[in-house]
Amino acid sequence: MPPAPELGSDELTAEMGEVCAQALLRDVPFTDITQGEGQFSLLPRSERGERPRGAQYLRWFLLQDCCELTDEERGRIRGRVLPQNAFRGVI
Repeated sequence: MPPAPELGSDELTAEMGEVCAQALLRDVPFTDITQGEGQFSLLPRSERGERPRGAQYLRWFLLQDCCELTDEERGRIRGRVLPQNAFRGVI
């Protein structure tokens, strides 16, 4: 297991955003999540004709060189939050 991110870091903010999104989606059928149906969707809002917001728009997910990362932190970047990887684990 990788070490915990620093308090106040972009990485910790991103992890907290992911945990909140997972909590909101825990009782939503996976078909609704992956197909962008229903009240909860992880498809980017711009693809649904709405204003962009959400976990995938945090600096940690947008830019590889956003935050003066160490090599260890850079190795933990996992990309944008999408329906296919919303409940991914730590590798």
